[in-house]
Amino acid sequence: MLELATPEEYDKRNARRTHYRIFPEVWMHDVIARSAAQFKVLSGLLKTADVVIHAGDPDREGQLLIEEILHYCNYRGWV
Repeated sequence: MLELATPEEYDKRNARRTHYRIFPEVWMHDVIARSAAQFKVLSGLLKTADVVIHAGDPDREGQLLIEEILHYCNYRGWV
């Protein structure tokens, strides 16, 4: 549902570079266009949720995917 922002979104000067080595303090994300409608529904549900039960894959990547979505949506409840 989310992808990393392009290098140009961090700094417009990155558009002319041929080699991207960027290490921002905070990584930015964008909603993937083909899943924008689904993400809109999910973010709307998060606004009304008191609690979110993490049911993603029980590995580092599964944890990261859920955490990225919660962070992107500014979810402040407990997981």
